[in-house]
Amino acid sequence: AHSVSIRIIGSKTDIYNVGEVRKHFRSGDTEGLCPVQALQDLHRHFPDRLNGGAKVGEPICRWGDGSPIFRSQVASWLERAAAAHGVPPTRMGSHSLRIGGATALFNATGSIDVVKRFGRWVSSAFQGYLWEADKHSEGASAAMARHRASL
Repeated sequence: AHSVSIRIIGSKTDIYNVGEVRKHFRSGDTEGLCPVQALQDLHRHFPDRLNGGAKVGEPICRWGDGSPIFRSQVASWLERAAAAHGVPPTRMGSHSLRIGGATALFNATGSIDVVKRFGRWVSSAFQGYLWEADKHSEGASAAMARHRASL
């Protein structure tokens, strides 16, 4: 497969409560950051969870007993991973994934509008989450120093 479509049934950012479909394409990344490969691996191990399988209506990310993996559990894993890498655990939580995704998409596309649409944000408040890559500010000081505008 070269792409996958993921249907998000609902979330706090779904202002019309209609769900959302996001299409992701193969990234070519061999380090595990490819959504297509991840879903192919999941399907290989748990074929009943995708493509009309018997358990397709159940949460895709769940424990062996079928119970869902909760946001609080993901947050706990992220906090432990942060601590293991010398980062204060209070700086890391499940929302860090949304912030990181928005930042990565912004730095890849340079488009605030794409990030806003893809993240289903209604307001522009998400812009406070974004961390700009060095490429966006490299040369800015020199350009500002050279600029001679008349006011």
